[in-house]
Amino acid sequence: MVHLSPSYSMDIWTEAALTLCVLQRVNSLHLSAGSRYLISGGTDRTVRVWDLKRQHLKHSFPACNSAIRSVTFTGQTDEFIVAGCDSGDIYLYHAQQGTAAGICRDRDDASAIQAVQSSSHPFVRNKLGTVQSSGTLCLWDVATASLVSNFPRLVPRFGDLSSSGENIPTTWLRHELQALRDGLSEEIQLVHLEVLRQHQAQQTEVAAAMHEIKVQMAHLLAENDRLRQENERLKHIF
Repeated sequence: MVHLSPSYSMDIWTEAALTLCVLQRVNSLHLSAGSRYLISGGTDRTVRVWDLKRQHLKHSFPACNSAIRSVTFTGQTDEFIVAGCDSGDIYLYHAQQGTAAGICRDRDDASAIQAVQSSSHPFVRNKLGTVQSSGTLCLWDVATASLVSNFPRLVPRFGDLSSSGENIPTTWLRHELQALRDGLSEEIQLVHLEVLRQHQAQQTEVAAAMHEIKVQMAHLLAENDRLRQENERLKHIF
């Protein structure tokens, strides 16, 4: 079990041992898919990878340019580690190599990153969602370190209320979230169609290869039959 104590230290408790890792304030923790590794980030601007099985610090990445608000694993096999910072920068790291993979930055909004969230869908595991202190929602492609889309916060004006009492920003946000969901659904369908196309292409290649093998077998059988007949003819001659 992992616990953030009031003294900003991180306690890792197991049945076998108790290890106390004294750090500066830890703002975020995230477990890998297999719960073998734990990543942490906080006010010391450093992302750390902890090996929970061996109870030791596996790796520390170079410090970010400001305090870290949120960390997460992402990618098809948790191959990336992401850290969102007060500066508005999103740091990407290669989990296995222990090296930097790039920085994502919204050039129109440098407000602090409040939270980062990786996609759990197997077809879009390389997509990352972020929330900034300005209220902006962003969708990033981690593989290319590029911004896919962003949804700036709509500032409410006085009197902008619907007849039902629901404010305009809430309605707009629901609409944008639905558009984002539809976009992801379309992307998932495109990926699915691409997988089907590749499968059909492979099936076509296999069918062509099998046909070629059948033709070669037919030639071999014909040649074998010709040689047998020739052998019989030679027997009668001698």
